[in-house]
Amino acid sequence: MTKEEAVEIARARAGFEPCAQRGCVQVRFLRRGVPARGFWLVGLRSTLEERPRARVAVFLVDARTGEVSRA
Repeated sequence: MTKEEAVEIARARAGFEPCAQRGCVQVRFLRRGVPARGFWLVGLRSTLEERPRARVAVFLVDARTGEVSRA
């Protein structure tokens, strides 16, 4: 699974559209477990502004299966 696919999966689960500014969507690849498996950690923010309060969602997407959990 690509980084872009992981972001689309997370967006569908977030319940809001992240803002278009740089920094509203953050993605990191990491390995977990023994033996190690790949996951995409996807963070989404509705706004970078302090007010109104931003909505934030963080998801862990399995890079092999696409299974999603909230981080």
